[in-house]
Amino acid sequence: MNVVLVSHYLLPHAGGIEIVVEDLRAALVAAGHRVIVIGSAPGTTGPPQPGQVVVPAWNGLEPLGVPYPIFAPLALVRALDSALAGADVVHVHGMLQSSSLLAAVMARRRGVRVVLTEHTGRVHPSQPLLHAVETAATQILGRLCCRNADVISVLNTRVEAEVRALAPGRPIRLLRNGLDAELFRPATPERRAALRERWGLKQPTALFVGRQVERKGFALAAAAAQGAFDLVACGREDGLQRPAGVRCLGPLPREQVVELYQAADLLLLPARGEGFPLVVPEAMACGLCVVVGDEVAFRDHLNPDVAAFCGFDAGSIRGVVTGLLHDAARRAALAAAGRAYALQRFEARAALDGYLALYSASHAAGLR
Repeated sequence: MNVVLVSHYLLPHAGGIEIVVEDLRAALVAAGHRVIVIGSAPGTTGPPQPGQVVVPAWNGLEPLGVPYPIFAPLALVRALDSALAGADVVHVHGMLQSSSLLAAVMARRRGVRVVLTEHTGRVHPSQPLLHAVETAATQILGRLCCRNADVISVLNTRVEAEVRALAPGRPIRLLRNGLDAELFRPATPERRAALRERWGLKQPTALFVGRQVERKGFALAAAAAQGAFDLVACGREDGLQRPAGVRCLGPLPREQVVELYQAADLLLLPARGEGFPLVVPEAMACGLCVVVGDEVAFRDHLNPDVAAFCGFDAGSIRGVVTGLLHDAARRAALAAAGRAYALQRFEARAALDGYLALYSASHAAGLR
Protein backbone atom coordinates (compact mmCIF):
# COMPACT_ATOMS: atom_id res chain seq x y z
CA MET A 1 0.00 0.00 0.00
CA ASN A 2 1.24 3.52 -0.84
CA VAL A 3 0.53 5.85 2.10
CA VAL A 4 1.01 9.61 2.34
CA LEU A 5 1.18 11.04 5.89
CA VAL A 6 0.67 14.80 6.27
CA SER A 7 1.48 16.65 9.50
CA HIS A 8 1.99 20.31 10.36
CA TYR A 9 5.31 19.51 12.09
CA LEU A 10 7.78 16.65 11.73
CA LEU A 11 10.53 15.43 14.01
CA PRO A 12 12.92 16.64 15.28
CA HIS A 13 10.45 19.42 16.13
CA ALA A 14 9.31 18.46 19.62
CA GLY A 15 5.71 17.35 20.06
CA GLY A 16 3.42 14.40 20.61
CA ILE A 17 1.84 14.43 17.15
CA GLU A 18 5.29 14.45 15.57
CA ILE A 19 6.15 11.28 17.52
CA VAL A 20 2.84 9.62 16.62
CA VAL A 21 3.44 10.31 12.92
CA GLU A 22 7.01 9.03 13.04
CA ASP A 23 6.03 5.88 14.95
CA LEU A 24 3.25 5.23 12.44
CA ARG A 25 5.64 5.77 9.52
CA ALA A 26 8.17 3.35 10.99
CA ALA A 27 5.52 0.72 11.69
CA LEU A 28 4.08 0.98 8.18
CA VAL A 29 7.52 0.71 6.57
CA ALA A 30 8.40 -2.28 8.77
CA ALA A 31 5.15 -3.94 7.62
CA GLY A 32 6.20 -3.52 3.98
CA HIS A 33 4.24 -0.42 2.96
CA ARG A 34 5.60 2.55 0.98
CA VAL A 35 5.30 5.79 2.95
CA ILE A 36 5.89 9.46 2.16
CA VAL A 37 5.68 11.98 5.03
CA ILE A 38 5.04 15.67 4.32
CA GLY A 39 5.27 18.56 6.77
CA SER A 40 7.46 21.35 8.16
CA ALA A 41 10.52 20.94 10.37
CA PRO A 42 11.48 24.36 11.76
CA GLY A 43 15.00 24.81 13.02
CA THR A 44 16.43 21.76 11.29
CA THR A 45 19.42 21.71 9.00
CA GLY A 46 20.71 19.15 6.57
CA PRO A 47 18.85 16.83 4.22
CA PRO A 48 15.47 15.30 5.18
CA GLN A 49 15.17 11.70 6.28
CA PRO A 50 14.38 9.06 3.63
CA GLY A 51 10.72 9.24 2.63
CA GLN A 52 10.34 12.67 4.27
CA VAL A 53 9.40 15.82 2.33
CA VAL A 54 10.07 19.00 4.30
CA VAL A 55 8.05 21.97 3.02
CA PRO A 56 9.24 25.52 3.80
CA ALA A 57 7.01 27.25 6.33
CA TRP A 58 6.97 30.39 8.49
CA ASN A 59 6.75 29.44 12.16
CA GLY A 60 6.41 32.86 13.74
CA LEU A 61 3.22 32.04 15.64
CA GLU A 62 4.67 29.25 17.78
CA PRO A 63 6.55 31.60 20.16
CA LEU A 64 3.13 33.11 20.91
CA GLY A 65 1.84 29.70 21.98
CA VAL A 66 0.15 28.94 18.65
CA PRO A 67 1.81 25.92 16.98
CA TYR A 68 0.61 26.74 13.47
CA PRO A 69 3.16 26.89 10.62
CA ILE A 70 2.27 28.96 7.56
CA PHE A 71 3.37 26.84 4.60
CA ALA A 72 4.80 28.22 1.37
CA PRO A 73 1.67 27.50 -0.71
CA LEU A 74 3.24 26.61 -4.05
CA ALA A 75 5.85 24.39 -2.41
CA LEU A 76 3.11 22.59 -0.47
CA VAL A 77 1.01 22.08 -3.61
CA ARG A 78 4.01 20.69 -5.51
CA ALA A 79 4.93 18.32 -2.67
CA LEU A 80 1.37 17.01 -2.38
CA ASP A 81 0.91 16.74 -6.15
CA SER A 82 4.04 14.61 -6.44
CA ALA A 83 3.25 12.43 -3.40
CA LEU A 84 -0.36 11.75 -4.42
CA ALA A 85 0.71 10.22 -7.73
CA GLY A 86 0.11 6.53 -7.18
CA ALA A 87 -1.04 6.96 -3.57
CA ASP A 88 -3.66 4.60 -2.16
CA VAL A 89 -4.49 6.73 0.88
CA VAL A 90 -3.55 10.10 2.36
CA HIS A 91 -3.63 10.32 6.16
CA VAL A 92 -3.79 13.91 7.44
CA HIS A 93 -3.27 14.97 11.06
CA GLY A 94 -5.18 17.91 12.53
CA MET A 95 -8.35 19.30 11.00
CA LEU A 96 -7.38 22.98 11.41
CA GLN A 97 -4.03 22.74 9.67
CA SER A 98 -3.85 24.21 6.15
CA SER A 99 -1.69 21.27 5.07
CA SER A 100 -4.43 18.85 6.11
CA LEU A 101 -7.19 20.69 4.28
CA LEU A 102 -5.21 21.11 1.07
CA ALA A 103 -4.09 17.46 1.10
CA ALA A 104 -7.66 16.26 1.73
CA VAL A 105 -9.13 18.37 -1.08
CA MET A 106 -6.43 17.40 -3.58
CA ALA A 107 -6.68 13.73 -2.70
CA ARG A 108 -10.46 13.68 -2.91
CA ARG A 109 -10.41 15.24 -6.39
CA ARG A 110 -8.07 12.46 -7.50
CA GLY A 111 -10.18 9.72 -5.95
CA VAL A 112 -7.55 8.93 -3.30
CA ARG A 113 -8.94 7.78 0.05
CA VAL A 114 -8.63 10.38 2.84
CA VAL A 115 -8.19 9.51 6.52
CA LEU A 116 -8.21 12.36 9.06
CA THR A 117 -6.94 11.99 12.62
CA GLU A 118 -8.09 14.79 14.90
CA HIS A 119 -5.84 14.56 17.96
CA THR A 120 -7.04 17.28 20.33
CA GLY A 121 -10.22 18.97 19.11
CA ARG A 122 -11.09 22.42 20.48
CA VAL A 123 -8.52 23.85 22.88
CA HIS A 124 -10.66 26.83 24.03
CA PRO A 125 -7.77 29.24 24.76
CA SER A 126 -8.44 31.72 27.55
CA GLN A 127 -7.40 34.76 25.47
CA PRO A 128 -10.56 36.17 23.81
CA LEU A 129 -8.87 36.83 20.44
CA LEU A 130 -7.38 33.34 20.19
CA HIS A 131 -10.70 31.83 21.27
CA ALA A 132 -12.52 33.71 18.51
CA VAL A 133 -9.94 32.67 15.91
CA GLU A 134 -10.15 29.04 16.98
CA THR A 135 -13.95 29.13 16.80
CA ALA A 136 -13.92 30.59 13.28
CA ALA A 137 -11.20 28.20 12.11
CA THR A 138 -13.13 25.22 13.46
CA GLN A 139 -16.32 26.22 11.68
CA ILE A 140 -14.55 26.90 8.37
CA LEU A 141 -11.31 24.92 8.06
CA GLY A 142 -12.32 22.14 10.43
CA ARG A 143 -15.71 21.62 8.81
CA LEU A 144 -14.23 21.51 5.30
CA CYS A 145 -11.45 19.14 6.31
CA CYS A 146 -13.84 16.75 8.08
CA ARG A 147 -16.25 16.72 5.14
CA ASN A 148 -13.44 15.94 2.70
CA ALA A 149 -12.34 12.92 4.75
CA ASP A 150 -13.65 9.43 4.03
CA VAL A 151 -13.21 8.43 7.66
CA ILE A 152 -12.08 10.26 10.82
CA SER A 153 -10.22 8.84 13.80
CA VAL A 154 -10.22 10.45 17.24
CA LEU A 155 -8.71 9.67 20.64
CA ASN A 156 -11.61 10.42 22.98
CA THR A 157 -15.36 10.89 23.07
CA ARG A 158 -15.21 14.68 23.54
CA VAL A 159 -13.36 15.10 20.24
CA GLU A 160 -15.70 12.56 18.66
CA ALA A 161 -18.70 14.75 19.56
CA GLU A 162 -17.01 17.88 18.22
CA VAL A 163 -16.15 16.23 14.91
CA ARG A 164 -19.58 14.67 14.56
CA ALA A 165 -21.16 18.13 14.86
CA LEU A 166 -18.96 19.37 12.00
CA ALA A 167 -19.55 16.42 9.68
CA PRO A 168 -22.81 14.60 10.50
CA GLY A 169 -22.92 11.11 9.06
CA ARG A 170 -19.18 10.92 8.43
CA PRO A 171 -17.69 7.63 9.78
CA ILE A 172 -15.78 8.30 13.02
CA ARG A 173 -13.61 5.71 14.77
CA LEU A 174 -12.12 5.84 18.26
CA LEU A 175 -8.53 4.54 18.08
CA ARG A 176 -5.54 4.38 20.40
CA ASN A 177 -1.91 5.09 19.62
CA GLY A 178 0.56 2.29 20.19
CA LEU A 179 3.81 2.34 22.14
CA ASP A 180 7.22 0.71 21.85
CA ALA A 181 7.32 -1.83 24.67
CA GLU A 182 11.06 -2.38 24.18
CA LEU A 183 11.89 1.29 24.66
CA PHE A 184 9.37 2.05 27.40
CA ARG A 185 10.03 -0.36 30.26
CA PRO A 186 11.06 -0.12 33.92
CA ALA A 187 14.69 0.09 34.95
CA THR A 188 16.23 -2.39 37.37
CA PRO A 189 16.54 -1.08 40.95
CA GLU A 190 20.28 -0.59 40.43
CA ARG A 191 19.83 1.34 37.20
CA ARG A 192 17.03 3.42 38.70
CA ALA A 193 19.33 4.44 41.55
CA ALA A 194 22.03 5.37 39.06
CA LEU A 195 19.56 7.39 36.98
CA ARG A 196 18.32 9.29 40.04
CA GLU A 197 21.92 10.18 40.80
CA ARG A 198 22.56 11.22 37.19
CA TRP A 199 19.50 13.48 37.05
CA GLY A 200 19.96 14.83 40.58
CA LEU A 201 16.69 13.48 41.99
CA LYS A 202 17.51 13.56 45.69
CA GLN A 203 13.96 14.01 47.03
CA PRO A 204 10.61 12.44 46.05
CA THR A 205 10.03 13.94 42.62
CA ALA A 206 7.09 14.50 40.30
CA LEU A 207 7.84 14.68 36.56
CA PHE A 208 6.02 16.91 34.08
CA VAL A 209 6.48 16.09 30.37
CA GLY A 210 5.03 18.37 27.71
CA ARG A 211 4.95 21.92 26.41
CA GLN A 212 4.77 24.37 29.28
CA VAL A 213 1.43 25.88 28.28
CA GLU A 214 -1.97 26.41 29.85
CA ARG A 215 -3.58 23.41 28.15
CA LYS A 216 -0.99 21.02 29.55
CA GLY A 217 -1.53 22.30 33.10
CA PHE A 218 2.08 23.32 33.69
CA ALA A 219 1.27 26.45 35.73
CA LEU A 220 -1.07 24.41 37.94
CA ALA A 221 1.58 21.75 38.48
CA ALA A 222 4.17 24.39 39.34
CA ALA A 223 1.82 26.14 41.78
CA ALA A 224 0.97 22.85 43.48
CA ALA A 225 4.65 21.96 43.90
CA GLN A 226 5.69 25.10 45.73
CA GLY A 227 7.02 24.00 49.13
CA ALA A 228 5.32 20.60 48.87
CA PHE A 229 7.35 18.42 46.49
CA ASP A 230 10.09 18.58 43.86
CA LEU A 231 8.93 19.08 40.28
CA VAL A 232 11.10 18.44 37.22
CA ALA A 233 9.75 19.52 33.81
CA CYS A 234 10.93 18.64 30.32
CA GLY A 235 9.44 20.09 27.16
CA ARG A 236 9.29 23.34 25.20
CA GLU A 237 9.02 26.37 27.48
CA ASP A 238 7.19 28.51 24.87
CA GLY A 239 8.29 31.81 26.38
CA LEU A 240 6.81 31.30 29.84
CA GLN A 241 8.75 32.61 32.81
CA ARG A 242 10.27 29.74 34.75
CA PRO A 243 8.49 29.29 38.10
CA ALA A 244 10.73 29.42 41.15
CA GLY A 245 11.59 26.02 42.55
CA VAL A 246 10.85 24.06 39.34
CA ARG A 247 13.70 22.43 37.40
CA CYS A 248 13.01 23.04 33.70
CA LEU A 249 15.17 20.86 31.48
CA GLY A 250 13.78 21.98 28.11
CA PRO A 251 13.12 19.57 25.23
CA LEU A 252 15.01 16.30 25.58
CA PRO A 253 15.68 13.37 23.24
CA ARG A 254 13.25 10.51 23.65
CA GLU A 255 15.86 8.25 25.24
CA GLN A 256 16.51 10.80 27.98
CA VAL A 257 12.79 11.21 28.63
CA VAL A 258 12.68 7.43 29.15
CA GLU A 259 15.42 7.79 31.75
CA LEU A 260 13.32 10.37 33.60
CA TYR A 261 10.26 8.10 33.47
CA GLN A 262 12.41 5.37 35.02
CA ALA A 263 13.94 7.63 37.67
CA ALA A 264 11.05 9.81 38.88
CA ASP A 265 8.45 8.89 41.51
CA LEU A 266 5.35 9.85 39.52
CA LEU A 267 4.20 11.64 36.40
CA LEU A 268 2.04 14.73 36.92
CA LEU A 269 -0.06 15.98 33.98
CA PRO A 270 -3.10 18.06 35.05
CA ALA A 271 -3.98 18.74 31.40
CA ARG A 272 -7.28 19.81 29.86
CA GLY A 273 -8.45 19.86 26.25
CA GLU A 274 -6.17 17.01 25.19
CA GLY A 275 -6.72 14.04 22.91
CA PHE A 276 -4.79 11.51 24.95
CA PRO A 277 -1.16 12.54 25.54
CA LEU A 278 1.31 9.88 24.48
CA VAL A 279 3.45 10.57 27.55
CA VAL A 280 0.86 8.92 29.81
CA PRO A 281 1.02 5.35 28.41
CA GLU A 282 4.78 5.79 27.91
CA ALA A 283 5.25 6.59 31.60
CA MET A 284 2.92 3.77 32.63
CA ALA A 285 4.86 1.27 30.51
CA CYS A 286 8.04 2.42 32.30
CA GLY A 287 6.45 1.47 35.62
CA LEU A 288 5.80 5.08 36.70
CA CYS A 289 2.69 5.99 38.68
CA VAL A 290 0.69 8.67 36.85
CA VAL A 291 -1.48 11.54 38.12
CA VAL A 292 -3.71 13.13 35.47
CA GLY A 293 -6.45 15.72 35.30
CA ASP A 294 -9.97 14.46 35.95
CA GLU A 295 -11.48 14.99 32.51
CA VAL A 296 -12.91 12.95 29.66
CA ALA A 297 -9.66 12.62 27.70
CA PHE A 298 -8.21 10.58 30.55
CA ARG A 299 -11.41 8.95 31.84
CA ASP A 300 -12.03 7.47 28.38
CA HIS A 301 -8.78 5.53 28.60
CA LEU A 302 -7.90 5.13 32.29
CA ASN A 303 -9.56 4.17 35.56
CA PRO A 304 -8.70 4.61 39.27
CA ASP A 305 -7.13 1.15 39.42
CA VAL A 306 -4.31 2.23 37.09
CA ALA A 307 -4.02 6.03 37.54
CA ALA A 308 -4.73 8.77 40.07
CA PHE A 309 -6.99 11.68 39.08
CA CYS A 310 -6.69 15.26 40.34
CA GLY A 311 -8.80 18.39 40.10
CA PHE A 312 -7.77 21.56 38.32
CA ASP A 313 -6.64 23.63 41.28
CA ALA A 314 -3.31 23.68 43.06
CA GLY A 315 -4.74 22.41 46.34
CA SER A 316 -6.30 19.31 44.80
CA ILE A 317 -3.15 18.52 42.86
CA ARG A 318 -0.94 19.03 45.91
CA GLY A 319 -3.11 16.71 48.01
CA VAL A 320 -3.10 13.87 45.45
CA VAL A 321 0.62 14.12 44.71
CA THR A 322 1.83 14.42 48.32
CA GLY A 323 -0.49 11.60 49.35
CA LEU A 324 1.10 9.31 46.76
CA LEU A 325 4.63 10.44 47.51
CA HIS A 326 4.07 9.50 51.16
CA ASP A 327 2.41 6.17 50.36
CA ALA A 328 4.98 4.00 48.60
CA ALA A 329 2.76 0.91 48.68
CA ARG A 330 -0.15 2.61 46.86
CA ARG A 331 2.20 4.26 44.42
CA ALA A 332 3.83 0.92 43.61
CA ALA A 333 0.45 -0.79 43.20
CA LEU A 334 -0.76 1.88 40.75
CA ALA A 335 2.54 1.69 38.87
CA ALA A 336 2.40 -2.09 38.50
CA ALA A 337 -1.25 -2.10 37.46
CA GLY A 338 -0.62 0.80 35.09
CA ARG A 339 2.25 -0.94 33.33
CA ALA A 340 0.23 -4.12 32.73
CA TYR A 341 -2.70 -2.04 31.51
CA ALA A 342 -0.56 0.08 29.14
CA LEU A 343 1.09 -2.93 27.55
CA GLN A 344 -2.27 -4.57 26.93
CA ARG A 345 -4.34 -1.53 25.89
CA PHE A 346 -1.74 0.33 23.83
CA GLU A 347 -0.16 -2.62 22.08
CA ALA A 348 1.69 -1.42 18.98
CA ARG A 349 0.46 -4.08 16.54
CA ALA A 350 -3.17 -3.49 17.47
CA ALA A 351 -2.73 0.26 16.92
CA LEU A 352 -1.20 -0.32 13.48
CA ASP A 353 -3.97 -2.75 12.53
CA GLY A 354 -6.53 -0.12 13.50
CA TYR A 355 -5.06 2.42 11.10
CA LEU A 356 -4.61 -0.13 8.33
CA ALA A 357 -8.31 -0.92 8.65
CA LEU A 358 -9.10 2.77 8.14
CA TYR A 359 -6.90 2.82 5.04
CA SER A 360 -9.03 0.08 3.47
CA ALA A 361 -12.63 1.09 2.69
CA SER A 362 -13.94 -2.46 3.00
CA HIS A 363 -12.38 -3.02 6.42
CA ALA A 364 -13.15 0.45 7.80
CA ALA A 365 -16.87 -0.07 7.18
CA GLY A 366 -16.97 -2.74 9.85
CA LEU A 367 -14.48 -1.26 12.34
CA ARG A 368 -15.81 -0.23 15.74
